[in-house]
Amino acid sequence: MKIRHFMVLGMMAVSAVAIVAPTGQQAAQAMQSSGSSMNTLPPALRAAMMSGNPESIKQAIRVLSGGDPTRMASLAQSVASAATGMADSNPAGALSAVSAALDVVNSPDVKTVAADAALSVAVSASNISSNPSVISASPAGAGEVAVTAAQVVSEPGVYNLDPTAALNVMSNSNSVANVDSVAAASPTVRSRVTGILSDAQSNIDMNGLNSGSSDSIAAILASNTQQGGGDGDSGTTTQTQSPPEAPPTGDDIVVILEPNPSQAGSPT
Repeated sequence: MKIRHFMVLGMMAVSAVAIVAPTGQQAAQAMQSSGSSMNTLPPALRAAMMSGNPESIKQAIRVLSGGDPTRMASLAQSVASAATGMADSNPAGALSAVSAALDVVNSPDVKTVAADAALSVAVSASNISSNPSVISASPAGAGEVAVTAAQVVSEPGVYNLDPTAALNVMSNSNSVANVDSVAAASPTVRSRVTGILSDAQSNIDMNGLNSGSSDSIAAILASNTQQGGGDGDSGTTTQTQSPPEAPPTGDDIVVILEPNPSQAGSPT
């Protein structure tokens, strides 16, 4: 599978999609390969991850946190970290876990008090959903995670923490949405990601602190007219583009003065 990623320099109701759950053997093998990240999880949360059921994972987080948004965010981060470690060995399990973590941090209460955790989980989710193995395992699930990740980082309080990271998530989400197998499995993903990014582009709160954000997001959206999508069956490749640049700062501006021909001396 070939998928284009932008490395960018520096939302909405999601329809229900069944994410393929791993078998018990797959989950056990993935738990071993994810190493120390899994070992840091409370036993109940580890067991929920082994089940491969996103609802079980979210329920475990709610119970263990006692409903405290900060604690919920911390547990979601731990789940996302463990999911990253199992993306190659058990892509379906990784997608299920990070989908649950992403839903937790996408809660308004959590995003308000733990925007940094929300950004961290969104970055992990973006990396997992754009993994070719994950897309092959569940193109519809990868598309839904890409949509939610874009939604999370488009929240001004999250975006403004690290515009570079947020723009990377947006770009990855846009790339995933344009993969042929994802579009076929979940036809609304592309338009939903485009809508989220378009709203973010015109968001006053966001652009108030980052004047170049609108141009950066516009560059990501402009790529949709030049890429054809691609998947593992067709072998289609997408056209590589120069990445959009993050807003310049005062230190980045260089003025180059060239001589005026009318003032240049006559040759001898």
